Amino acid sequence: MDIFLRARGPGIDLGLVPEDEQLADPVLQLFEGANVIATNDNWSTLDAEAIPASLPLDHPNDSALRVQLMPGAYTAVVSGAGGGTGVGIVEIFAVGESSSRLLNLSARARVLQGDAVLIGGLIVEGDGDLPVILRAIGPSIGTDLVAAEDRLADPWLQAFEGASESFLSDDWQQHESAAQIPASHQPVHPSEAAVQGALAPGGHTAIVRG
Repeated sequence: MDIFLRARGPGIDLGLVPEDEQLADPVLQLFEGANVIATNDNWSTLDAEAIPASLPLDHPNDSALRVQLMPGAYTAVVSGAGGGTGVGIVEIFAVGESSSRLLNLSARARVLQGDAVLIGGLIVEGDGDLPVILRAIGPSIGTDLVAAEDRLADPWLQAFEGASESFLSDDWQQHESAAQIPASHQPVHPSEAAVQGALAPGGHTAIVRG
């Protein structure tokens, strides 16, 4: 599957993240299991044809990767060069024709107060609605990934289509779609959030708060 990934910090629109809060020099790594299979710091080091014309990067410090992936699980990690910190965004795009498709996307981030929330986005293509399960997990994250005292105790999940709220979930068992969620996808902890529904073609945003 032909995949293009971007890690942006200084290239994020200033209307979304103030310049002094942006990750100044993002480094992008792609893992398969515990193995790093690709890495990039500054997209201009890639061959020009690796960057899709419709997905350009403007700032030289932003990073990108163009990879061919076999079916399986992969992890993209964004860090700051030289230990830098700030707000960054990682994006994944399926480009070209393929019989494979992206099945599951997940993200881990520290959720604080105010605007310091976890924001995810996806674009649905095609003519029909896409069935989805959206989850916000905190208490049941493994301690090998996040220390118990650092986990979000009571995640709260919103989904938007444009400015319109399409889903809202706090304790997942209280949501009207709870009975429709397959057992294999049900959150372990009752304080976690989840919904099952359908997304129309277009852009959608999910927000996780505490």
